Amino acid sequence: MMNFPFQSEVINCLLYADDIAIVANTPRALQRLLNSAEADSLLRGYRFSPTKCAIVSPGLYRHHLYGSDLVCCNSFCYIGFIFRYSGINLKAHVKARVDNANAYADKLRLAGARWKNFPAYVNIQ
Repeated sequence: MMNFPFQSEVINCLLYADDIAIVANTPRALQRLLNSAEADSLLRGYRFSPTKCAIVSPGLYRHHLYGSDLVCCNSFCYIGFIFRYSGINLKAHVKARVDNANAYADKLRLAGARWKNFPAYVNIQ
C-alpha cells in the first residue's frame, strides 16, 4: 500500500481507537516502521498482538513483529474500508455497504416495517 501524501507531509500511519494501520511504499520501509512500533511498545510497556496483524501486499516479502511472522493477505478491512495493496478497494467497499444495508432492511421488513407508516413497536425498537 502506498503512503498517503497530505500537503507537504507523508502519512505512514492511520490511527483509530485501538486500530492502527502502518503504510509504506516499500517492504524495507514497512519493516522499519514495524521495528519502530515494536521498539516504542516495549519502551512504553504495551504490546501489539501479531496474531491480529496482517500485511496487505503481493506476498513476496516476509514481515515480522516480536520475532513472529505476520500474515500476508490480498485485502484487509480497516475501520469499515477494504484495502488492497494498491489502496482502497472501492468496488468491494460499496458492495459490502450495500450488502449490509440490505441485511438491515430485511431485518426491518421481518419486524413489520414498511416504507411508509412504520408500526409503533418498530419505531420504539
